Amino acid sequence: MKVLLVNGSPHKNGCTCTALGAVGDALNQNGVSTDLFWIGTKPIGGCIGCHQCAKRNQCVFDDKVNEFLSIAGDYDGYVFGTPVHWGAAAGNMTSFLDRVFYADLNAGGDRFRLKPAAAVVSARRAGTTATWDQINKYFALMQCPSSPPATGPPSTARRRTRCWRTKKGCRSCGSLATIWPTSSNAKTWPLRPV
Repeated sequence: MKVLLVNGSPHKNGCTCTALGAVGDALNQNGVSTDLFWIGTKPIGGCIGCHQCAKRNQCVFDDKVNEFLSIAGDYDGYVFGTPVHWGAAAGNMTSFLDRVFYADLNAGGDRFRLKPAAAVVSARRAGTTATWDQINKYFALMQCPSSPPATGPPSTARRRTRCWRTKKGCRSCGSLATIWPTSSNAKTWPLRPV
């Protein structure tokens, strides 16, 4: 089994690459081989809806999108990594994913269909859950099986937690209940261990 790790960060060896490396190491330890694909720093324009991909089996613009599409069919799974620069996936990564999946779908949709996919989101502050949701919508539209994260705000929000404010299970602030400031952690908030 082979999995392609896609680095959507403009920094080839930055935090997103480090996170993808950790995923790659875990896959390698379990007998899954991995390769890394970096989308680079050159601007990637968005889809223009010309539908030429239906005839060509690739995008009309010859750039990293077509380079990726030419090798994507050889892999059994994908992990797409993106930084969060401003509350969403990086612009280049969004344009890349728009064109990759649109071109594949219009050309018959056989490169990604029913192959597992996962998202790695790297951020310092807000925007991780919105970005994770954004990336996973591509997988849902392409019928790529994916699963929710094992840790972090999305699973915390689904779980009923004891809120320090209400002293009972709280749905309204479930994602914040584990990091809400108290008098004992006021100096370290929001870095309180989860």
